[in-house]
Amino acid sequence: MRRYGNASPERAKVWTEPPPKLHHHHHHLQQQQRGQHQGRKVPVVYYLCRNRHLEHPHFIEVPTSSPEGLLLRG
Repeated sequence: MRRYGNASPERAKVWTEPPPKLHHHHHHLQQQQRGQHQGRKVPVVYYLCRNRHLEHPHFIEVPTSSPEGLLLRG
């Protein structure tokens, strides 16, 4: 029996926003979105594990530095 296995795929999922729909003002929208991402924050909910038991959910807002989303590592 393994004491410490790999995290299940459900626990390792990372959410990213879908790309915007393309239309004739695409270039103008890209410039606007670049400016919006500098001060944009993304809500993150995470759980801590102590003695192999999950604690209550924790919530923080994280500023993004990339328009491609947020990458979380465990």
